[in-house]
Amino acid sequence: MTSLLSRILDCGPKRVPSPIVSTDEVLPCHLLDDTFALRGYTYMWMFHFADVLDPDKLHLALSQLFEMEGWRRLGGRIRLGPNGKAEIHVPRAFTPQRPAVHFTKEQYTIPMSEHPLASRLPRAGDKPAVVPNASEFQNLGVGPGAARCFDDFIYSDLPQFSLHVVTFADGTLVSLGHSHVTTDLGGVATILSAWSLVLANRPGDVPPFATYHDDPMDQLCGPQDPPAKEHVLSDIMLTGWRLVLFGLRLLFESWWNPPVEARTICVPHKTIDAIVQEARNQLPHLVGGESEGAVKREKAFISEGDVLAALATHITSRGLPKGSTRRVMTLMVINMRTRAPSVFWPNMSYVLNASSAIFLSSTANRAQTMSLGELASESRNAITEQATESQIRALASIGRDTMLRRGREPVFGDINMKLAMISNWSKIRVIDQIDFGPAVLKSTQNNSDARGKPIFYHADNGKQSGGFNMPVFIVMGRDRNGNLWLRGNLPTLMWSDLLEYLNKV
Repeated sequence: MTSLLSRILDCGPKRVPSPIVSTDEVLPCHLLDDTFALRGYTYMWMFHFADVLDPDKLHLALSQLFEMEGWRRLGGRIRLGPNGKAEIHVPRAFTPQRPAVHFTKEQYTIPMSEHPLASRLPRAGDKPAVVPNASEFQNLGVGPGAARCFDDFIYSDLPQFSLHVVTFADGTLVSLGHSHVTTDLGGVATILSAWSLVLANRPGDVPPFATYHDDPMDQLCGPQDPPAKEHVLSDIMLTGWRLVLFGLRLLFESWWNPPVEARTICVPHKTIDAIVQEARNQLPHLVGGESEGAVKREKAFISEGDVLAALATHITSRGLPKGSTRRVMTLMVINMRTRAPSVFWPNMSYVLNASSAIFLSSTANRAQTMSLGELASESRNAITEQATESQIRALASIGRDTMLRRGREPVFGDINMKLAMISNWSKIRVIDQIDFGPAVLKSTQNNSDARGKPIFYHADNGKQSGGFNMPVFIVMGRDRNGNLWLRGNLPTLMWSDLLEYLNKV
């Protein structure tokens, strides 16, 4: 009670920022990096290897990467400037006292199966099932002294990345931690690939770092270069009193409805393959001649991602009364690096937040009754219309304006809509970016090609319970055996609906 009153009255003990080092180079954060929302996420990426790896080799390679030209930005410290904005302070030289990476390690002589926590690491089964969440493994993924929240960065001299390596007799857990203010998953994947190259003594093959000073958003949506086209949803952008009413409704529903729960689900490859194929079979039959059919095949194409977006929309709609005409708006996160080639050049490294969004709009009654294939087709249509570079530029321009004037991203829809979000990481193929073969000391794998490559990865964003009650679906992608891993924040009944759907296939 005393600590609660201290926080309310703002009279408790205050943390003191680490002293500014005058010789550090000060760099501004990129436009999409320093937002109120992203400050709330401190990620832990845990990679599970069936090999015993050398922790010091891994640390040395990552440190060497962050000492390379441009990449030095990632060894900097997050500070708050006089205006309250985050900025990056890069040491002129990295030293043992001010390293490029916060490194810790642990060693166990027992196999993982005998460790009380490591023995619970998720494994795929024959049926869709809930598995332990990444947050349950924080004690194995976050080393002593590592940052666990944004304040830990600004009130210390910790670098932006922490590396914690735990070795066992039959495997290794390699965990990388950072603030979402530093980068998104696309940037993490870039780091993992470059780290592997340095470990293999191939630093010359590391793509140049493109964002030490430059912000791609200046080229994508700079005030000097207004977009040629308006965004297709600009007419339903929420502003003024409509935005206030939507926020109040979202806040009320978050208070009134049951809280969301964070869970992780493993879907066997046979199950997800069957769901995708069934959805494709639900598309209209092709008719006409060969040339006409070729056009119709293109129009009828749906990807696995479309099917999963449709499933997220369907499950969200089932949380509303049957037959409801309320709009369901599913925000689909996309990676701008592959969608805006005039800004994001090939063979360059972009480590920052570079996400955009596609908006899939439906009504609850339609999403409840349509086949998954038909709903997936609407997802494909939304992507086709909104994922062009011109539309991404238009959305980025709107986002730049709202970020600079109000410090938030734009919202599209109506004041009564049910908002959901899905982020699909499949295309980034996280585990395929890693090859730690040169650090293998002992392997339990018979396949030499698999040595030094992770068999599974976990991700925890460090977000505490609370905030808006909005369904969030994260598609982590498939493992090396084709099983699909999903995580998210959903109400209990919505999780039950999702598992029921997956298990009926």
